[in-house]
Amino acid sequence: MNKRIALASVLFCVTAVANAGEAYVCQSKPEPITSGQTLNNKTVFTCTDKIKGSLPELAAQGWQIVQVFQQTDENDNAPTPEVYHELIVQKQ
Repeated sequence: MNKRIALASVLFCVTAVANAGEAYVCQSKPEPITSGQTLNNKTVFTCTDKIKGSLPELAAQGWQIVQVFQQTDENDNAPTPEVYHELIVQKQ
């Protein structure tokens, strides 16, 4: 009986590790706030060096879009504030 419990525990741990997910914050390119940047299917997001693409491209790669929001960045080097979009993506 104890062997069955131990085996079940090991199998559960292996399954949990095999199903570990990934999640990233992705950003679009900042644009001057006066540019009227809007989110569309052509907006490109960079998540990591290897994960980059538009919403349809990221979805085709199996990424689930968890959240989308717009940010304003007041960069000291930019003449006006900049706006960009951020995504949170995940894979199970």
